[in-house]
Amino acid sequence: MKIIAHRGGMGRASENSLEGMMQTIADGAAGFEFDVMLTRDQQPVVVHTPFYSAQIGRMTWHQLQEMGVPHLREALEIVRTHDIVGILEPKRVSRELMEQIGKLISEYGVLKKIEIISFYSRRKNLEYIKLFLPDIRCSVIVLNPFTNWVKIANRLKADTVLTGWKGFNYLTSFTGVIQKRINELRASGIEFGVGIANDAKNIVWASALRPDQLFSDDVKLTIEIVDEHR
Repeated sequence: MKIIAHRGGMGRASENSLEGMMQTIADGAAGFEFDVMLTRDQQPVVVHTPFYSAQIGRMTWHQLQEMGVPHLREALEIVRTHDIVGILEPKRVSRELMEQIGKLISEYGVLKKIEIISFYSRRKNLEYIKLFLPDIRCSVIVLNPFTNWVKIANRLKADTVLTGWKGFNYLTSFTGVIQKRINELRASGIEFGVGIANDAKNIVWASALRPDQLFSDDVKLTIEIVDEHR
């Protein structure tokens, strides 16, 4: 099971920050997830503001840099130079954004160390990235445990199905259904991940599902709790 730091480990440092990414490495994470959007001058930056994306689109890279927002190049450099995987979530459906992401992944030579994730509602991004990087790993976030996860993954050519995120606690009421979905994924050679587990109860519940990936804001706490309950 790989412990993944959500938004660059926002429970231990500022979200989507270079400092947070480095902290996740020190804490023993297998990877860190981070969010990417395009600026007005078409520069991919690491920031999570999906409901204010128009504001980011009106700002230049220079303006955001002065605010401490990292460029995608900086995040990819950390991935390139450290034993860590980057889980990249594009926050808007955009062919232009995915093309920029694909070019930089190729430039930095990190194809095998980057995974693209997307909520099912933004699944078009997974189709776009495959146009530029056919062999990149992809994951789709599916919130409904009563849908056919295998069918969704196959249609989108996704390597992993993730579930949970906001409102995580609702999942614990459907453990049997989720276990059935997991068994179906395993039988089809598709990986499973869950998040975002941030307290002892949810971390123990999530880890008992034996996911391939477990997302958390606090990697250090998660590793400690998982180790206690092995």
